[in-house]
Amino acid sequence: MPQLLDVSGLTIEVRVRGQVFPVVRNVDLSVAAGESLCIVGESGCGKSMTALGIMRLLPRGASRTVLRLGFDGVDIAHLSQGAMEELRGQRMSMIFQDPNTAFNPSYTIGDQLQEVWLRHKGGGRDAARARAVELLERVGIASAARRLGQYPHQLSGGQRQRAMIAMALMCSPQLLIADEPTTALDVTVQAQVLRLLRELQSELGLALLLITHDIGVVAAMADRVAVLYAGEVVETGPVRHVLDSPCHPYTKGLLDCLPRPGAAARRLVTIPGTVPVPTDSRSGCGFAGRCALMVDDCQVGAVALEAIDGERVVRCRRWRLMSELPLSTCMESAPARSSKEMGQPILFTDGVTRDFRLSGGLFSAPHFLRAVRGVSLRMRAGETVAIVGESGCGKTTLARILLGLLDQSTGDVRLDGRPIAALARRAVARFVQPVFQDPYASLAPHRRVVDTVARPLDALAVGTRSARRRTALDTLARVGLPSHLAGRLPAELSGGQCQRVAIARALVLKPPILVCDEPTSSLDVSVQAQILNLLSDLKDEFGLCVLLITHNLAVVEHLADRVVVMYLGRIVEEGPVDEVLRRPRHPYTRLLLSSVLRPDIRGGGLAVVDRDESFPDPLNPPPGCAFHPRCPKASAVCRSQDPATRTVSPVSFACHHPDHVAPADRTAEREEKRNVRAL
Repeated sequence: MPQLLDVSGLTIEVRVRGQVFPVVRNVDLSVAAGESLCIVGESGCGKSMTALGIMRLLPRGASRTVLRLGFDGVDIAHLSQGAMEELRGQRMSMIFQDPNTAFNPSYTIGDQLQEVWLRHKGGGRDAARARAVELLERVGIASAARRLGQYPHQLSGGQRQRAMIAMALMCSPQLLIADEPTTALDVTVQAQVLRLLRELQSELGLALLLITHDIGVVAAMADRVAVLYAGEVVETGPVRHVLDSPCHPYTKGLLDCLPRPGAAARRLVTIPGTVPVPTDSRSGCGFAGRCALMVDDCQVGAVALEAIDGERVVRCRRWRLMSELPLSTCMESAPARSSKEMGQPILFTDGVTRDFRLSGGLFSAPHFLRAVRGVSLRMRAGETVAIVGESGCGKTTLARILLGLLDQSTGDVRLDGRPIAALARRAVARFVQPVFQDPYASLAPHRRVVDTVARPLDALAVGTRSARRRTALDTLARVGLPSHLAGRLPAELSGGQCQRVAIARALVLKPPILVCDEPTSSLDVSVQAQILNLLSDLKDEFGLCVLLITHNLAVVEHLADRVVVMYLGRIVEEGPVDEVLRRPRHPYTRLLLSSVLRPDIRGGGLAVVDRDESFPDPLNPPPGCAFHPRCPKASAVCRSQDPATRTVSPVSFACHHPDHVAPADRTAEREEKRNVRAL
């Protein structure tokens, strides 16, 4: 099959303090038209730098050498800057990982999407606008025409990510390089976006180079996989072979780290150590220091790629011994959830709502958005409750209310029996602390680790300065960070180390409640396993009550005791994790579960969801059940009456037509139908 993209001998070097260090080493890659190649590996392995090198978008201080960079049969390695700019955007396009830096905050979303079309296609603004609206709708943004007039900051993180994907597709490119395109998206939108990319591949013969750390995405999208480690390709082959029978110990380690849906509760496998940094001197295999198969010969001389068959290559001298590789001593049994004893209720909400007043413009009336709708929640000491749902369902708004950062519009919030409104800010901080999604953004870049952890103690003037420092160092040790890191800045730490610092800062006041907002979504699978094990250990050690906000249902199944499903600000289902995820009552819960991408399902997992093309507008929610426009079971009663919350032990749900409910428990449902007929 002819290759649309053919890269040979790509090397990228960076200059640090006058010295040059390689970050990508002699990489060979190829992608055919209509094919998907997924690049996987931990942060620091060179995945993004490889993509930027292909697009000639390297940051200042980085340089590229390449033997050949073929695109559609032409070597573009030495194209002029003007010719390369014509190629980018029209025939080659890239989806960047961070939508916050990809958009210009001074221009509207519509202006930035239309600019791509006008720059490369010409024609009028009407055609550009129509194309922008079409793509925004295809990536699942409600009220697409109205969104064109909004600025990037007026969209949620997930909406910005979808808008950036739409911008990359404006000119229907032949090659799309996607760097973690769905990391910030919930499972239903992720499935929709990936399904869109697959449709475009079929329609246009689009070649896709996909960079991701989500093995479920790899299983669903890839034809072939390239595994990078420390700037080198260590394994390449068809997805079915690489995921089912990996030949490199690093590939196997990544797969073993995954929390698996349906697996018994246990500690997750982790890969010891970290990826070597480019400034580290090394000889031999870059993975040797972390490998269970390592022998002295592995640390001597460069390791060449070895062909296994006509389709696979591996960079390992001992790949034939992979069957002897032990899984890990970290694979230990964990107590079953049913045996856990919960403490007394310490967090209580009753009928909580939160309204936001949105400006309607100079000559328009303001709009009111109800982000949280009558939420009632109870949490006990030692319990982990997960909140799941799509972007805009009210998860983070509810978390901010519980943290005391937002006031509820109506309803009651109590911490340990006391109304949160009656508590001073310092009292709330002692009781509940957050762990945020982005470990780098949540830490002050100029503050050293020990000072960051001690900051809450300083703010509340707890003890003497020396005592606060000792407490901070003890807390760092509790989260597994060695003392020699205490004097470092966040930029000198890995993502996993930064998240441990954030957890230590949250724990230093010994609060009984932690609110974790997507604490692992930006982390590699190996680091995610470490953080999940840490949270599990700390919960058992301190009896913490953990509120976990996430879109990763495998993480929910691994860590949580109960799960709360929210849709458009309302709880639509709540109950024990095993019960809700195995026997969902609400159609929305089933939708979330059907959209989960599993590593063991090759080329599938992208559920075709009926009626999900038009997401409801939160400013104008539909009458009756808010989910009825997307529900395959919707009836007249669903369109006219908002369902009451019912409890059929041990699960509560708000649905007129629930699944897995015995006939004897459907009395309320029949009564509601009779009332509708009477009307």
